[in-house]
Amino acid sequence: LNKVRPVIKPNGSLRLTANFIALNNLVILDKYSLPDMMEMLYKLNDKVYKTKIDLKDGFYQIHLHPEDRHKTAFRIKNRLYEWTRMPMGFKNSPAVFQRFMDTILCEEIGRSCFVYVDDILVFGRTKKELDEGLRRVLKKLIKAGLIANKDKIELSKTEITFLGHRLLNNKIISELDNGQAIKDLKKLNNVEEVRRFLGTVNYYRKFIENCANKLEP
Repeated sequence: LNKVRPVIKPNGSLRLTANFIALNNLVILDKYSLPDMMEMLYKLNDKVYKTKIDLKDGFYQIHLHPEDRHKTAFRIKNRLYEWTRMPMGFKNSPAVFQRFMDTILCEEIGRSCFVYVDDILVFGRTKKELDEGLRRVLKKLIKAGLIANKDKIELSKTEITFLGHRLLNNKIISELDNGQAIKDLKKLNNVEEVRRFLGTVNYYRKFIENCANKLEP
């Protein structure tokens, strides 16, 4: 059985998280690639107007096949449950969801929007171009039965945050809180802490001059 625990979200609601280590070790990795984040961001440089759409509980909008649900079983207070929707923590969830979104929006990706898992950014050089693209994207999302998180939608912005980066006036700026976290970092004490630090640095290496030379053994 898989282990689960409840986590309180920032808005006060509960989310059930699962530990799928055992299941993940048995499952063949889905090698469907996620988009190159920096490539998407650079292609947005000349796009003046942007709208961001966040899908509500993205993974949960994907139904699990009935024959596979027993593999996600967990127990709470001596009762046995199974996930009926695709859960977080399963190693193939991001790849499955990205493929799903790429299929739904294949005609619009690169033309009027970019998609990174459950984050959608619709763009246009003009307000009219943005609105036309947004209508096409929304029609496809509605047809697929997908639900957006109304509290996280940002409409017709010239300055917007997408995938941890601020996009404004043909500039890409890394979010201040992440940069400050690197500056405030204390001495690293073990290999795991070093790996986490390098992962953070590599995420922002395009914003660090001579990054490779500054990463000493």
